[in-house]
Amino acid sequence: CFVFPFLEIRALAYVTLEAEIPVTCLEIPDGTTHTYTIIIESENEVSPVPKSDMLEITENGTGKFEIDIDEPGTFVYKVYEKEGNEPDIKYDKS
Repeated sequence: CFVFPFLEIRALAYVTLEAEIPVTCLEIPDGTTHTYTIIIESENEVSPVPKSDMLEITENGTGKFEIDIDEPGTFVYKVYEKEGNEPDIKYDKS
């Protein structure tokens, strides 16, 4: 039996998976068309970066953030509407 202390054993690479975070925007019943600007931000440094950090979605529309994940873990993101300048809309800070 031989022991080779200089041998290095590496773990196999993980398969990359694409995670999707769907976003649905509602209609504003005021007779005008509103475009939502939706932002995603990582809450920590270890979370994978999304392919795009912003979506522009017209009301009653849908979109999705796509993130390639290549290792296991718990990843936390904040998703919110970017505050605009429309006077008749109250923007939620949360």
